[in-house]
Amino acid sequence: MRALLPLIAMTAACSGSDKAGLASGDTGSLSREPCLEEPMTLTVGTGEFAFKPLTPGGRIEVIHGTQDGHHILGSLRIQNITDIATIHYTITTVATGDRISDQVYRLRLADHPEMGDCSKQAIGMYGYLGRIDPADAPFLSNANLLEMTVTNTAGESSTVSIEVYPFVDAVEHGSDTAEPTAE
Repeated sequence: MRALLPLIAMTAACSGSDKAGLASGDTGSLSREPCLEEPMTLTVGTGEFAFKPLTPGGRIEVIHGTQDGHHILGSLRIQNITDIATIHYTITTVATGDRISDQVYRLRLADHPEMGDCSKQAIGMYGYLGRIDPADAPFLSNANLLEMTVTNTAGESSTVSIEVYPFVDAVEHGSDTAEPTAE
């Protein structure tokens, strides 16, 4: 019997919830995580450092990155979520059904305090496009579906999508033919 006491104590100390989204209370009963009691609501946007809402049918910039690739920034605000989530971010050309970007992010979400305790956000997620030639990229200036599916720690998912029109700003190449000057 003595040999069983440490085993029983260790089993009791390790007990708790092994199910995502559930917490073990003092009484030993399982209760739902408070931020997961209501369904998730999602707002999709863009922005690298701050959330910028998108307008359905609006334009979104394709960014030419420093390593010569292109991407579209997606941002997301989520109500009724804990601080860890998986976000599946895709961009699909509406006319052809071609998926031009497909990323999965598992990350710690940032607080969005203006909306309450259960509100979080993910800012500046990259929708990678690879290196594109703006003169030969059929998705540009055409309808594309920017879609994000969020899965919380309990395994529940919610999806939001918006139709957008990607564009690339023309790069003005200067004609720097001046001779070096001495100071």
